[in-house]
Amino acid sequence: MAIFQAKLKARPGNGEGMKYARPSVEFDNVNFRASAWLKKNTRGDLERSSRGIQTSAKLSEEERRSLLDKYLDENTYITRTDYTKLTGLLKNNAMKDLKEFVNQGILVSSGHRNQMIFLRAQKK
Repeated sequence: MAIFQAKLKARPGNGEGMKYARPSVEFDNVNFRASAWLKKNTRGDLERSSRGIQTSAKLSEEERRSLLDKYLDENTYITRTDYTKLTGLLKNNAMKDLKEFVNQGILVSSGHRNQMIFLRAQKK
């Protein structure tokens, strides 16, 4: 057994001049306490998962383009989130990459903000 304990900060949202503001809650700190049983039975053999660590992939542009082409062969469009998962890029780098593909005429974009999708450009 283990305990996760989170510290929260809350700010009220109904003060003077805040007619439409909503209350907000923020995480301040998260603590983890392992029970004696868990400590004894794991014997310190735990490893940190690489899944939880965000990094930008070290793939070349050609490798990312190849992954994109394979994805678009099977799917009609790609989103920034899908491209992020596909290449391992952080979200800002993924969006920068997709916009560059649009500028190169490889992709066309449709929608805006978090509803944006990218389609393969029609060959002329």
